[in-house]
Amino acid sequence: YNKMDPKAGTGHMNAIAACGMQLDNTRLVFISACESSVGSRPTQEMPNSFTQAIRAAGSDSVISTLWTITDEEAIEFVSFFYDHLVNKPQCRPSEALSYAKLMMKNTGKSMFYWGAFVCNGLDIPLFPA
Repeated sequence: YNKMDPKAGTGHMNAIAACGMQLDNTRLVFISACESSVGSRPTQEMPNSFTQAIRAAGSDSVISTLWTITDEEAIEFVSFFYDHLVNKPQCRPSEALSYAKLMMKNTGKSMFYWGAFVCNGLDIPLFPA
């Protein structure tokens, strides 16, 4: 984890900057930002999305979103995701993602609030036995 220096720039991350991060040996990056899995114009020189940039920087797996999400529901979703991940050490990111979606559905939340989250990359346990 590297804090961004607010004096160094705007404090905003873009896909090109994300590509330059050193994420080798990083098992999972969770991007709880709107449309972080959606790309723009793919080119050979630029990453298509934050997800692609984070994977190019070396992360094995990325959880990101396909559409705009609200902060309140994102916090609830992330809590369910990490609760499952921590309590089931052998679980894969896709399992924790499915669990969080099921919990959100069971609380009566519309798919709009939990369906945006997707898993990209390697689907391997974060804490192998």
